[in-house]
Amino acid sequence: MYITIAKYLEICKASNQNMIAMFNRDFGEQDRYEKTANAIATTWLISFEQITRNAPLATLYLRNIANFTEKDIPISLLPDGRKDWDKVETVNILKRYTFVLDRGTVNRFDIYRLVHIAIRNWIQTQGDLGKQITKVICQLSEKFPWPTHKTRDVWTSYLPHTQTVLEFRGHYIKKEILELLQHNVAKVYNFPRQYKEAEQMHRKTLALSKKVLGPENPSTLSSMNNLALVFNRQGKYEKAEQMHRKTLELRERVLGPKNPSTFTNINNLVSLSKLLCIRKLFSRIY
Repeated sequence: MYITIAKYLEICKASNQNMIAMFNRDFGEQDRYEKTANAIATTWLISFEQITRNAPLATLYLRNIANFTEKDIPISLLPDGRKDWDKVETVNILKRYTFVLDRGTVNRFDIYRLVHIAIRNWIQTQGDLGKQITKVICQLSEKFPWPTHKTRDVWTSYLPHTQTVLEFRGHYIKKEILELLQHNVAKVYNFPRQYKEAEQMHRKTLALSKKVLGPENPSTLSSMNNLALVFNRQGKYEKAEQMHRKTLELRERVLGPKNPSTFTNINNLVSLSKLLCIRKLFSRIY
């Protein structure tokens, strides 16, 4: 079967499912394409095999990029090479093979949608998705900065890609590192006051921490405290008070009444109690 350029572009604009089907579909030219399903897959496979043989770091980058979003990928998010210029040189190799393209922004690039889907599909067929997600999350947990105003430019550029990776959290193996990354992402949502998203992420972090580390682990208690603070910021004062009291009770038992974390919990609870008293007073007056 002959496929025109117009038809090819039409397929490229189609859904992910159609594009994956295109890579697996037999176009009827058995003799010409014995080892692949179609001419497009053949072209891609030849280029990929060349990169695998000649540029192993480029192969590693493609496996990483397959788990990110397609647009605005920072070079700094990729694993480091042996030399400082390895990253730029390796990304240039991918550009020459037309796997990725310039954005016109320094140290940023995009990956072609068709390549993005093809690499991800290839990883799945190799049965390596769990291992690959684990590696990428480990790298992100090391690179994703503690969210502050000073690091804002970094974490805002990393956030879309981190969110995409976290969608695959079910395949992840090392749950402790996943818990740390989710915690940092949850903190990010506090900056633009996206407290609903922050609450969802803190709930996931707390659930994971309880499962992996146990309900009385200090990290689990910190996750409880963070969730209580988010409740407070949303005006969910009853839930916040309940969570603070429960966290304080556990911290006193596990860490002791004089532990700094216990004092922090007491301070949070006292502050909330004062706020509730002021609110009650104003409600009586007005």
